[in-house]
Amino acid sequence: MADMGKDFKSPPKAEVKAWQHLRDLYSVGITYHSCGCSGPGYVPADKPSLVAYLEERQADYVEQQRFWLARAEPQTKREADADRRANWHHYRGLPKEQQNQKFVNNLEAAAYWKEQLDALTAQLAGLKAA
Repeated sequence: MADMGKDFKSPPKAEVKAWQHLRDLYSVGITYHSCGCSGPGYVPADKPSLVAYLEERQADYVEQQRFWLARAEPQTKREADADRRANWHHYRGLPKEQQNQKFVNNLEAAAYWKEQLDALTAQLAGLKAA
């Protein structure tokens, strides 16, 4: 038994493929949880769509990691504020405790994205092997 969220509608018991796909979704953390106002967001309809979706996320994580490894760290508050405005989309993905720092350390941010990338790569390998 798994908590798939209040927006989840179970397929008929006999639809084995649908249940296998739900197991794959749950194994990578995709569920049907939402606040109730706009639904659960994008949920891939089948395994190939799920793999493609995760591969897109993997490419995004690689881009994030490269940004933080190549970024020139700001030295002043003014530079840090300008960097946040210009690169807001890179800050948005960081954990809240890093987002709230005046100066984000490049190596810490890159390490965070490496950790996320390694976890996603393992999930993808598990999906492709199954």
